[in-house]
Amino acid sequence: MDNLYKILHEFFKSKGLEGRFYEYQVIKEWHKIIGEGLAKDVEAIDCKNGILYLFSTDSILRSEIYNLKKDIIKSINKYFNKKIVKDLKFVRRKE
Repeated sequence: MDNLYKILHEFFKSKGLEGRFYEYQVIKEWHKIIGEGLAKDVEAIDCKNGILYLFSTDSILRSEIYNLKKDIIKSINKYFNKKIVKDLKFVRRKE
C-alpha cells in the first residue's frame, strides 16, 4: 500500500495537484486523526481549498467541534506535517 501511496502522490505532484491529494488524504485519514469514537458521529465529507466539510446530525457535537476548531485544524496539519486545512464547516445534509 505504501508503494501505491507514493506512486499516487508523485502522479498528483507532477500534475500540480499535490494540494488536492492531501485534501483527499484528510478525508481518508479523518477517523485516525480525530479518533474512532468521534469519527462515527462526525463524518468528513469533502476538503477543498483548505476547508474541511463535515457532517453530523448531533447539534451538540457540532457545537463542540466548533469550540475545538483551532485544535482540530492544528491536529490535522500536524498529522500531515503540512498546512492543508485552514477552516472547518458543517454541511446541512450529506450528499
